[in-house]
Amino acid sequence: MMLWSTTLSYLRLFFGRSFSFSTLAAISVLTVALVVLCLVAFPVHKYQADADGVLAGLCAIQVLHGSHPVFFPGGYRLGAQSCYVTAAAFSLFGISRQSLALTGLLFCSVFIIFMYLYLREAFGPRASIAGLVMAAFPPLQLLINTYVAWAYGEILMYCASTLWLGTLLERRRPRTVWFS
Repeated sequence: MMLWSTTLSYLRLFFGRSFSFSTLAAISVLTVALVVLCLVAFPVHKYQADADGVLAGLCAIQVLHGSHPVFFPGGYRLGAQSCYVTAAAFSLFGISRQSLALTGLLFCSVFIIFMYLYLREAFGPRASIAGLVMAAFPPLQLLINTYVAWAYGEILMYCASTLWLGTLLERRRPRTVWFS
C-alpha cells in the first residue's frame, strides 16, 4: 500500500468526493500549522505562565468542583469558555501545565480553520491559500502570545468566526434595488 494514495482514498471515502487542488493545499497547510502549534506549545516549561493562563487553570478547577461561571475570572471582558475547555483537558489528562497549554492550542487551531473559511468565502478557494499561510504561520511574537491560555487565541477565534459569518450573511442576503 502506498501511504499517500491510501490516505487520499480514505479521505475521499470519508468526505464522499474528490478534492480540488485548493482543498488539498488547505488541508496540507492546516496539518503543518497544527504540527507547528504543537512544537511551539510543548514543552510548556519554555514559557512563563501568564496570569490569564493561571486564572483559566484556577477557574477550570472550580468548574471541576461544580461551579458554572459565565465570565472569565477577573473581569467581564471574556466569557468563561476557556475555563470549560481547560476543565475538559484537566479531566482527560490531569491537572498540569501541558493540559493548560491544550486550551490555547485548541483555540488557535479553531482560529486557523475559521480564518480559512472566511478567506475562502471572501476571496475564493485559490486566493485563500496565501492568506491561510499567513494566518497559520504568524510572526513569532504572535505565535508565542496566542498558544498559552492567555485568551488571545480565543479572541482571534471569535474575530475570525465573526468575519466568516458576516461574509456568509453578506453574500447570501438578497440585494435590493434602490433606484429604477
